[in-house]
Amino acid sequence: MGKNKSKKKQVTHYQKMISNMKKLDNYLKAEMLVAKKKKSNNNDKQKEK
Repeated sequence: MGKNKSKKKQVTHYQKMISNMKKLDNYLKAEMLVAKKKKSNNNDKQKEK
């Protein structure tokens, strides 16, 4: 019984880690999209000059 409990704890720990990594990945993707938009906006402004 005791061993099974510790295994369950490890599984939930890994699941949390994985979900956190996914959140971080999504966050980084969003940041990159924002950065790309900002860059394209800057390029447009430069073209206007």
